[in-house]
Amino acid sequence: QLQNQLRDKPFCLDVDMDFFSTQNPFKDLLGKYFNPIHELFKFRENLNSPKECLEYRSLQLECLRYFCEQKAIPSSQSHLINSEFYQTHCRESISDIIEVLEGAKRSIEDDEHVSDIFVIGQQTELPHHISSEQEIAEMMGMLKEALKGLKVSPLTITLARSVYDEYSPPESMNFIQESLLNLLRTVYPDITDKKCNFLYGK
Repeated sequence: QLQNQLRDKPFCLDVDMDFFSTQNPFKDLLGKYFNPIHELFKFRENLNSPKECLEYRSLQLECLRYFCEQKAIPSSQSHLINSEFYQTHCRESISDIIEVLEGAKRSIEDDEHVSDIFVIGQQTELPHHISSEQEIAEMMGMLKEALKGLKVSPLTITLARSVYDEYSPPESMNFIQESLLNLLRTVYPDITDKKCNFLYGK
C-alpha cells in the first residue's frame, strides 16, 4: 500500500539516526541521583481513568516544584498536602527527598546546558538503549530490505542525529552514519558524493 502511495510522487526520506542507538544524557549527568530522581518524577499509570492520571500528575508536579524551589510545601497549599502523591511518597520522607534534590542540583551545577532540576526530573523517562555494533548492523539490514521493497526512490534524503544534546551516543554515531550512508548508496546507486551533504554540528 505504501509503495502505491509513493509511486510517481516526489517524497523525502528522513532517517533519524537515534533510532539505531540512543541514550538518556541525564543518566550520566545525574549519576547516582538518577534512579531516585526518576522514582520521584515517574508517571504513574495504575489509576482508574485518564482523568485521574492527569489530576494525579498535576498534583505530583506541583508538589515537586515546591520541593525543588522552596524545599517545602506551604501549609496554605492544603490540596497538595492532602494529595495521594504527597501522602504516599512524601509525608514520611521529606528530608530524604530534599537530600536527593539538593544532591542532584549539585551534580548539574557546572553544566552549561541545564540548570533546573525540576525540568530535568521530567526527562528521566526518556529512552535509553545504547546498541552494540551487531544490533546496529541488524537494524541496518532490516532498513535496507524495507527500502528495497518499496522499489521507489525519494526525491531527497535527510539524516538527523542529536550529537549536541547527546541523545545520540557519541561513541557509535560515526559507525551509524557511515553504515547508513553506505546502505543508502547501495539501495539508491544514483546518489553520489557530490549530492550527499551533511551539516556537522558540535
